[in-house]
Amino acid sequence: MNVLLDTHALIWFAEDDPRISPAATMAIEQAENTVFVSMASLWEIAIKTSIGKLSMNIPFPLLQEMIQQYGFDLLPIVFDDMIEYTRLPLVHRDPFDRLLVAQSRRLQYAIVSRETIFDELGATRIW
Repeated sequence: MNVLLDTHALIWFAEDDPRISPAATMAIEQAENTVFVSMASLWEIAIKTSIGKLSMNIPFPLLQEMIQQYGFDLLPIVFDDMIEYTRLPLVHRDPFDRLLVAQSRRLQYAIVSRETIFDELGATRIW
């Protein structure tokens, strides 16, 4: 199965945070799953850490190394993601979340996230 990590799932998994659910951890660690990290999540982390809205135990530059160590694949943002973005209902306005859902829907990847609002946006969610 292909799974896309929501930003908080990536951070919590990387930091071994107890807030990540057992089902989320299992989906990430299952060898037969391919785990994707969207450039949207890295963009969100870069913005929020640079303005002091987010702090992490892992320095941002080391995130790339961690992603490679876990064997996660980077998912670029492409024009078709923007097309899918425009099709989403306006039940949630966070642009990063909406982009992750658009990618998840377009590619038919399950998204690892605690955000229950994603269900209303038509994402297949694991938590």
